[in-house]
Amino acid sequence: MKFIYSNKFLISFYSILLGFFFYTLNIPFFWDNVIQLSIPASWYYENQFPSFFLPDGIATGHPPLFAIYIAFIWKVFGKTLFVSHLAMAPFLFGLFYQLHNFISLFVSKARYVFFVLLFIFIDPTVLSQSSLVTFEIPHLFFFFLCMNLVVRKKYITLSIAFIFLCLISLRGTISGFGIILFTLCHYYKERNLVKNLIPFIPGILALLLYLFIHYLTKGWFIHNTISNEWPDAGSIASLSGVFKNFLVFHWILLDFGRIAIWISTFYFLIKEFKIAIIDNKILLLIQLIFSQYMIFMITTIFFNNTIGHRYLLPIIVLFSILFCCILIQKSNYRIFIFATISFFLIISNFTVYPEKMAQGWDASLAHWSYHEVRNDMIHYLNENNIDASNVGSFFPNLFQDKFYFINENGNSFSKYNLYNQKYLLYSNVFNLGDDLIDQINSSGIEIYKVEKNNVFISLIEMH
Repeated sequence: MKFIYSNKFLISFYSILLGFFFYTLNIPFFWDNVIQLSIPASWYYENQFPSFFLPDGIATGHPPLFAIYIAFIWKVFGKTLFVSHLAMAPFLFGLFYQLHNFISLFVSKARYVFFVLLFIFIDPTVLSQSSLVTFEIPHLFFFFLCMNLVVRKKYITLSIAFIFLCLISLRGTISGFGIILFTLCHYYKERNLVKNLIPFIPGILALLLYLFIHYLTKGWFIHNTISNEWPDAGSIASLSGVFKNFLVFHWILLDFGRIAIWISTFYFLIKEFKIAIIDNKILLLIQLIFSQYMIFMITTIFFNNTIGHRYLLPIIVLFSILFCCILIQKSNYRIFIFATISFFLIISNFTVYPEKMAQGWDASLAHWSYHEVRNDMIHYLNENNIDASNVGSFFPNLFQDKFYFINENGNSFSKYNLYNQKYLLYSNVFNLGDDLIDQINSSGIEIYKVEKNNVFISLIEMH
């Protein structure tokens, strides 16, 4: 009982996390996770792990370690959606354990650590990714594990953890180089700076070895230049494209209610600069955020690839921690501000942009409604004997059902063709261009529609 009482806040948080985890066990694979995890893992599973590298047709450029891990878990425990989510459990709970250790460096009282953990968890993008089978959660786990080891100077363990961070995904690699930049900025005055950098060498060498062997084997690396699925992969953006990416990059950081966090944080920071008092712990967080910000911006805005909300999770989570730490230290109205901004974050999960405005659908819980309306639509198609293969549709609704729900259902919709298909399945989740939306509306008649929480899917009969 004494243990429970002394750890009541941590136990309370993990109880919330555990309840959320079990509630989301039926959430199917969604968005890029189908391409980056479900399809690759299925290939390894179905073909008995024939090689380390994926065929060009399904390779995305990310190291395949996590897809291999998922396939291995399927081999041991069975290939089901339930098992897929269970495979995420060590990383999801491990992430918040590492966050607890990290936050404890800046916040001493247990109840404040609890509120910071809860504040991070209710961020719409963190919450959404926590409900999915995705390698963003392992990425964050290894990122904060590395950060805890860096600040505590546990070099041997850091060298191992950094290898996994660099090879979990390309975004893990980017955030890894952000950690190196932070180390250079934070420890540059120390005589043993080189000693602080040595633990990163094994990870860098492992990454270079992977990229080298991949290039020798496949003829490309990082960006898939072979498959027709990614014809513009890695191409340099025009000047206007760079400017657009710059705006999108910063909008992502402010989206889903986070604008309130940034405004409040800068307000308190400006007040502190005026009296020339900045806490050393706050400075450390600012250095961390700046390092990740610079690395991610340099590696994203100059290319034509779409920037997703989940890409910037290291920055988003670190900034939430910075906000909470400043609030705890400096504000007499911390409870009111916490509650108000938390309310904005929670209701942002129900935000659905206008039909012609692209939205990060895997960046909030809004996508939960999509799974429900899609199931209702499939039920309608089955009742009316409409074969899914004769219905055109769009990404992310083009793959076989078995890749979403991890079952034996091989049904799938066809890639859209506005002129040679009788039916078209369209949803605002598809983020189509304005011209294509207008063309669909002018060339077809809606014969059935399912809608929930402003997320809809429509069956269009083309004429």
